[in-house]
Amino acid sequence: MVKRTHPNIQHTTSRLKNIETKTDNITVTSAVNLNTINTAVTALPVGLSGYEARIAALEAKMQFIPKAFGRFTTVASPALLGTSYNVASVSRSGTGLYSVVIDTDMSTANYTVLLSYEDSTATIQTVSASSIATTGFNIGVRDASNSLSDDSESVTFAVFENNT
Repeated sequence: MVKRTHPNIQHTTSRLKNIETKTDNITVTSAVNLNTINTAVTALPVGLSGYEARIAALEAKMQFIPKAFGRFTTVASPALLGTSYNVASVSRSGTGLYSVVIDTDMSTANYTVLLSYEDSTATIQTVSASSIATTGFNIGVRDASNSLSDDSESVTFAVFENNT
């Protein structure tokens, strides 16, 4: 039987620990040719190595990440419910009219606002965004007769901006 203090076992253990440390941040989702990886890494454009390459890849994907989102109650003093992101405030400016102020301004007013509402009484028919600006936007909640209404329990929104 080989003892734990055997030089080959110690060498193998430390060698495995070094390999584990070097590969902790690698995720493989399919078969990989290690020779190709070396070629791909050396083929990066000048100045795009390590973190710079990772940042460039992340920025390319950021167009699919909401730049702001939230859910608020439709009462006289709206309150944000649960988690919100990049929202400074929500206020009610009149029946069925709400203003959302974005915390960190959008780079342009050319962004998309996705809206939904919760309505247990089935009186609300539409919810829409208007007056879209880099600093925020307005939301109108309308019932079946197209009148502004506060009958919804809450409104949810998500803002997407494409910076690419």
